Amino acid sequence: GREGFRCSPDTSFAELRAGQLDALGDMVERHLDTAALLRLLDEGVPRGLPRLSTHPVRAETPRSGS
Repeated sequence: GREGFRCSPDTSFAELRAGQLDALGDMVERHLDTAALLRLLDEGVPRGLPRLSTHPVRAETPRSGS
């Protein structure tokens, strides 16, 4: 933190965090198609749709002598 910064003694970071998580939960409930998300988690990517990978795609490296 910043040098000399003092937080108010009545500040509860646990309460602030809980409030932020509640707000996030409310936004998810209002704006996210949770049924579709749960279906995606249960059944995987529907056939014919592209899949995302966490691994980078490596370009084919030409073999020597080819």
